Amino acid sequence: MLRDRGGVTLLIYALALPVLLGFTGLAVEVGDWYVVQEKLQTAADAGALAGAWELKAGGSAALAIAVAKEAIGKNAATPSAIVVTTPPTSGAYAGDSQAVQVSLSQQQLPLFSGVFHLAAFDIGAAAVAKLQAADNACLLALDSSNDPGAVTLNGNVNVQFGNCVMASDSSNPSDAILINGNATFKGKSIVTVGNYETNGDVSVDLAQPAITGAAPVADPFANLNISSPAGCDYNGTQNYNSSAVLQPGTYCGGINVNGSATVTLEPGTYYIDGGNLIFNGNSTVQCDCTTPGSGITFVFTNQGGDGQTGTVTMNGDVTMNLQAPTDTSNPSAYPYPGMLFAQDRNGGQGQNATFNGNVNTVLEGAMYFPNGDLVLNGDLSNASNCTEMIAWQVIMNGNAGFATTANCAAAAITPLVVTDVQLVQ
Repeated sequence: MLRDRGGVTLLIYALALPVLLGFTGLAVEVGDWYVVQEKLQTAADAGALAGAWELKAGGSAALAIAVAKEAIGKNAATPSAIVVTTPPTSGAYAGDSQAVQVSLSQQQLPLFSGVFHLAAFDIGAAAVAKLQAADNACLLALDSSNDPGAVTLNGNVNVQFGNCVMASDSSNPSDAILINGNATFKGKSIVTVGNYETNGDVSVDLAQPAITGAAPVADPFANLNISSPAGCDYNGTQNYNSSAVLQPGTYCGGINVNGSATVTLEPGTYYIDGGNLIFNGNSTVQCDCTTPGSGITFVFTNQGGDGQTGTVTMNGDVTMNLQAPTDTSNPSAYPYPGMLFAQDRNGGQGQNATFNGNVNTVLEGAMYFPNGDLVLNGDLSNASNCTEMIAWQVIMNGNAGFATTANCAAAAITPLVVTDVQLVQ
């Protein structure tokens, strides 16, 4: 009987069957573990992105965490532990207030794999999403209401923005940006919270597709203190009807340049307090900015607080050649580097900056009118290396031509950044 080999296959099969079942069960469970991990990763990615988008929209850290957890709950994963933090507490983005970190885990109990004495274990997934600079804008309308035409281009307007973006924070669902007539716009893209509309024989040439339904673009100067020193260096409206050289200081009442006057501005800050800056007729306005880093800034404010802060108006055949200071190392001389016009945000709405008529300009620097509209009318032409326009609304009419680029590093202008949300981990 010891030499009888009958039935040995059955014996070997019986002995090997538990091992075969164990390996089969392990293979099935490993596949299941991968499915669980994939679901967890999808949920972690969704949560991190949702939280970061909430930060981009201006939400608090607490709200971003709540939104992230809500997004996680809408996925098929069933994590047993959820940790959401902003800023992240570990990893490469620890302490970054513009990032959201999500960590998920789910406990797994062994089934067939228990043959190998595997104990319960956790499957985990993690993700970090962050606000990233995507593009720079040359123009931003801050109007965050539902107003139509927060950016409007009418007539034969020709706007050339090179490699930068035109943006609007208006949420109007049809025409937050409105382009009419024979207007031309060429730039990297259009970005708007609402939508944009074109009417007539319009030409829109974009290097990248327009982005609608976007989160608002942040005001880069929202925390900038715009005010004037106490007292006045010049009282009452200063009228100039012939050639003159102006010095920096506080002009309480404003400045009027009339007729064929040629006005040369010495470098520094010109505070226009409770009045307006008006250029009329065939005047010429230029900056004596030959020293490297020198330039001028016009600050429109009111020492009395809220109310009329004044603004700038240019009429007729005015020729302007102005540049903002680029020296960032001398705050006493240049407290607003990169800024050409700055309007106190405490002023009431409706104080619009208006450029009319046959104005030939070179305007290097940021033009900031947070409560007023920036209106460009008539045969205006601007050919600057770097001009940044930020206003409540921006309106261009007639034959206005505006050319600028986003290459503003040398001009010391605070970048007008259009951000995007990306998974970075």
